[in-house]
Amino acid sequence: MTFPSPADGAAVGLSFIEPRSIDDLVRRREMVKLWMDATCGMLGRSPDFMNVFLTGLASAADSFGDKDPRFANNLRAYVSMACRTTVGFHR
Repeated sequence: MTFPSPADGAAVGLSFIEPRSIDDLVRRREMVKLWMDATCGMLGRSPDFMNVFLTGLASAADSFGDKDPRFANNLRAYVSMACRTTVGFHR
């Protein structure tokens, strides 16, 4: 359910992984499947739902910074902060 953070190696919820390969996508899918199996599919939005959404935005951060680099930097900083504040939840 976790992977080592690229920033500092700390355990981070797998929902924050920016998929770079098919294996990354499979790992994240298996993480979501664990949530769905544990709740028999009755949890409409797992606790990691928003993390995946934020990670999707972060993977496009450069596009957000086209007109002003601060937008990209702020997005990356926000996702980084979210990773740090949810780490305890995933252990």
